[in-house]
Amino acid sequence: MGDAIDIPGYCDIHTTTTSQYEEYFNIDAMGNNRSEKNVVDFVMYVQLQNMQEEIALLLSVSNHSRQHPDYEKTYEIRISNVYTVIYKETLRMSAHHSHTFNFFPAEHFQVHIKITRKGLITVIIDGLPKPILSVVDDSPPIDVHFISFGSRMNAYPITWYMYCRDPPTTPPPPTEKPEEGEGHFSQNDAAELDENRCPVCPMPAKCEVVVRACADTSQDSQGR
Repeated sequence: MGDAIDIPGYCDIHTTTTSQYEEYFNIDAMGNNRSEKNVVDFVMYVQLQNMQEEIALLLSVSNHSRQHPDYEKTYEIRISNVYTVIYKETLRMSAHHSHTFNFFPAEHFQVHIKITRKGLITVIIDGLPKPILSVVDDSPPIDVHFISFGSRMNAYPITWYMYCRDPPTTPPPPTEKPEEGEGHFSQNDAAELDENRCPVCPMPAKCEVVVRACADTSQDSQGR
């Protein structure tokens, strides 16, 4: 088992416990790096509970939130600790099962999905020596724009962290200035101060400490 990858502290978070694709997210708004070379170049983090989950991802042209899933123009990727499979629409493109190798390096890890415009589809889990999935779509790749998530094994909760970035810098709160007359001298009071005499206090009850200190200083000066 590899070391867990630290999840950045500021991400968009989504948790699912259902195998149904209920909510779709605009993948570009979630940090996908769409370019002239890549339809999808997307990094996210996954948090598991007990390593028995089956991760399900649906990459779709259309947004079918709160609707019955429509698998037309989609790629579906499923990942468990011992196998991976990818479907284009309803046709299986590739599948791999391992009896000796674990695809989950830890309870949370980074997943990198890439689909090039030439049709190469790869899924990389950070910390593993090679992609867990690599397949070529011989026809032009589907120009997907949405992603949805599911948990297919016993409805175990899976948490997804998307669009992770540095936390926003929060300016320090402004220093509060004490209100005039509340235990402090106001500007008017300061005008009454003189280097050679004690302050004149319009409200003696609130200037008792200053007056006493001034009186003590005067007494010390007389004693020298």
